[in-house]
Amino acid sequence: MRYHLRRIDKEIEDKKKLVRVLKETKFITIAMIKDGRPYLVSLSHGYDEEENCLYFHCANEGKKLDYLRATPTIWGQALMDYGYQKGECTHNYVTVMFEGKVKFLEKLAEKKKPSGL
Repeated sequence: MRYHLRRIDKEIEDKKKLVRVLKETKFITIAMIKDGRPYLVSLSHGYDEEENCLYFHCANEGKKLDYLRATPTIWGQALMDYGYQKGECTHNYVTVMFEGKVKFLEKLAEKKKPSGL
């Protein structure tokens, strides 16, 4: 089943705007699942526009890695929060949601990017 935005006027279709959010937001949040149990974590990240890829680093062990190794498919969100609109009953923010597959970079050469990520 395909879902749609309730507020279609809020949809961002301009790729440059989507990329801007992925580059400028300070954190992303990813959702994972293992054995039918969900887990959600927020991470600092880097975005490589050329590869259309998000990078983040973490310890070599732990709950997050157990989940990612069990099911490498994730759902995520990048959020830019602009706060409440003064004098109005609204909050300004932009989100980009994404689905992806996690790939672990094991070799140091893979982890070093020319882009400085």
